[in-house]
Amino acid sequence: MNPLYRYVHRWSSDKSRISFITIPMIHIGEKSFYDEVNLIIDEANHILYEGVKTGARHSDFGKYRKMAAMDGDLTAQYDSIRFPEDIKRINIDISADEFKSGRSPIPFQSIFREKVSLFLLNLYLKKHSLKNLLKNQFSYPAADKYKLVDPKNHYFFTHRKKDRYSLLIENRRDEIFRENLRNYIDENKNREYPLESCILVGDNHMPAVYRELEEQGFKWQLHKTLTVVH
Repeated sequence: MNPLYRYVHRWSSDKSRISFITIPMIHIGEKSFYDEVNLIIDEANHILYEGVKTGARHSDFGKYRKMAAMDGDLTAQYDSIRFPEDIKRINIDISADEFKSGRSPIPFQSIFREKVSLFLLNLYLKKHSLKNLLKNQFSYPAADKYKLVDPKNHYFFTHRKKDRYSLLIENRRDEIFRENLRNYIDENKNREYPLESCILVGDNHMPAVYRELEEQGFKWQLHKTLTVVH
């Protein structure tokens, strides 16, 4: 099976002093992938990131750690991405209460789904590797042709296999991502000096970011190709 790639884009506009670097994130990958992401982050002035606004660590942290531990060559995003103290961090996600109300009307539901997913994953890994599972989940039949280099293709490939439940969550959060990004651009439009900002959100949410940047007049260029899993 071919390696799993993700594409980093640089966005700029003649009408703005801000340039953006967009990095579609995946919760589990090889350490070398996250090392490359950290190098890109180090060059930024600001980091706009996805993370439900709550003081407690999200339960998904533990889930992805457990999944990564099933394959010695993989690691979880939460254990691998570092945010330098001297770089300003801006959370563009929703609040914890908003997330919970949209994610699961019955709190037990999310716990049940997590336990079932880990059980099924264990069954899958008896015959297959976690790397192949990641490639199957995040690779798309037409990706070999388009390579997801053009952000306009990303939305179709990442959403066409989603169930309705997932789409409701993502669309709701996507609206918040776009609104916060729009506000950020407006707040920094009269800057005296150029600003480079790194946008770090999940693969499934990145199409919303692409759309907002395009609507704000930003143009993209391919910045770098990263290998998530070889």
